[in-house]
Amino acid sequence: MTNQLGYLDLALMAEASYVLWDEISGYASQQYTLEDIKNALLKKNEDEFKGKYSETQAGYFLKHWKILHHQPNTESGFSGTLFQRIDDDPLGPYQRGDYVLALRGTEGLISKDFWVADLGEIVSNGLAISQIIALHNYWQRLIRPAGQYALQARLFDAQSGVPVESDSGGET
Repeated sequence: MTNQLGYLDLALMAEASYVLWDEISGYASQQYTLEDIKNALLKKNEDEFKGKYSETQAGYFLKHWKILHHQPNTESGFSGTLFQRIDDDPLGPYQRGDYVLALRGTEGLISKDFWVADLGEIVSNGLAISQIIALHNYWQRLIRPAGQYALQARLFDAQSGVPVESDSGGET
């Protein structure tokens, strides 16, 4: 059960999901230095990495959380970041090793997700089906045992049987 202090952590993870982690030098190996993470989170570097943290928030994040994996925008605009708690939280609900999967929302009027998912799918179908499939595929890659393939879903046109798009999001 999440308490008020737990909501603070969730809000910080939600905000951190908007950081462009794939623009940071350690992205290819998913090995970020603490300095890379701090620089990306800080509002003073917002133009480069989209971070909006204060120094205090960035310090708290670095002390208690780490980034396990980041999925940059897929073709549909889906993006997610998996965080893990570094230590026990004596006042809040999180213990060392707990995970938070934060999903980025719509990034603005000129983003892929606004035009493809929001207008193209939610308005016409009521669901952002391509992002739902991208989330499923990302989750499958995150939970698969090492060395095994992850089952990936694809959307097909019901009449022609042709794939509508390939939004696998790459390797995890």
